[in-house]
Amino acid sequence: MTPMELFARTLLALAVIGAVLVGFAYLVRALGTGRAGPIGGRGRYLRVVESRALTQSASMHLVEAAGRFFLVGAGANGVALLAEIGAEAITKAATTTADEAPPRAS
Repeated sequence: MTPMELFARTLLALAVIGAVLVGFAYLVRALGTGRAGPIGGRGRYLRVVESRALTQSASMHLVEAAGRFFLVGAGANGVALLAEIGAEAITKAATTTADEAPPRAS
């Protein structure tokens, strides 16, 4: 085999390996974001309505599960249920105008 043929085979092998890696990266990313498959996809009975970061390692999430709403806290030590919130409170909060909203703590 001539050096030119060896170079061409090596280049072709690198192109095939590169294509496989790009395809694999796309597949992992697609599965992770819910575009293809169940990992990270949208569920029928569970969704995160809203999230707020409190600190770099702590956050609060309003989660709807099978029509019920839960306020959960997540931090370095895990996740904890803070409260169950009635659907009517969520509806009322969603329809409250800025004039009716309670003052924010500073």
